[in-house]
Amino acid sequence: MKRVLLSALAVCVTGAGMIAFGQSQRMVLVQHFTQASCGPCAAQNPTLETTLNNNAGDVIAIKHQVSWPGFDAMYNSYPAGPDTWVSYYGVTGVPNSVMDGTSGPGAPNTIVTNSTIASRAGVPSPFDIVLSASIDPSTMTLDVTMDITCTQAVSGNLKEHIAVVEKHLTFAQELGGTIGATYFYTFFRH
Repeated sequence: MKRVLLSALAVCVTGAGMIAFGQSQRMVLVQHFTQASCGPCAAQNPTLETTLNNNAGDVIAIKHQVSWPGFDAMYNSYPAGPDTWVSYYGVTGVPNSVMDGTSGPGAPNTIVTNSTIASRAGVPSPFDIVLSASIDPSTMTLDVTMDITCTQAVSGNLKEHIAVVEKHLTFAQELGGTIGATYFYTFFRH
């Protein structure tokens, strides 16, 4: 059975006029656009991974494997997902990162640093989000519940998204692309 990490990409289902109840700890969302046949990605992804690991208590990462510049087995497994987010953020090259849906797209070493993560993590979230999930191994069906509690006043047309992320994938040999990598972390599955 595959390990699955669930992450909330953006939140809400509330309207205007909510009353503040308190403050919620923010988990910083990093969406990283990369590719298994991209030389610059291979050069920059290890530094990004170190930064994410150094801030594991404050960050949730989702890696979007895109279709260019070459072959990528992870992209081919679910192209509609990354294509949607590439279009949404206007990503035109890789590697590229977006933090909390507001910073970026841009080079991962300028968007995602220990300092930028700490700065965003210090801003309270207007929501508490609790995810629970169960997997039926006989059908490989994933059942997810997301409970959202508003803890500050919010307004606007807000949406929620749930992403299924594979925490760690290792190929026996280089099957994912052409850069020599056999392991991939937190990549977007659905």
